[in-house]
Amino acid sequence: MSENVTSNSTVSGYVQLYNNVPIYGPGNDTGPPSTAPICLTYQVSTDQDLSSTVTSGTVYTSSDTDYTVKVEATGLSPYTQYYYQFSVCDSENVSSPIGRTKTTPAANDLVTKIGLAIYSCSNFPFGFFNAYGNTARKDS
Repeated sequence: MSENVTSNSTVSGYVQLYNNVPIYGPGNDTGPPSTAPICLTYQVSTDQDLSSTVTSGTVYTSSDTDYTVKVEATGLSPYTQYYYQFSVCDSENVSSPIGRTKTTPAANDLVTKIGLAIYSCSNFPFGFFNAYGNTARKDS
């Protein structure tokens, strides 16, 4: 469904999740895209196989937002790793890759070291994007 998912966390117990839904399927890129809204479900879990869901919901996207969704997942534990995924509503096999994110520590957490990856806008024709993959592969 999507080539990537992204997230960020700036407040303890809260994370923003992003997904862009491709509007063309394989071999179906010749006509104009539909402008109808697309229904997505999301789930956030403490394990990679998404069997321990801590929050979930439904969101809609359309051409008005370039088929991009932003979810504000709240009620999460501080300084905790989570896994998340988006799926097209009423579909068992149209899902995004499973993303991984980590919430920020609480203000009173004793944290001696923290690693951050910060990216800005990119210009695809003029950039090297191996840095994104390197960060995604790190387990920190």
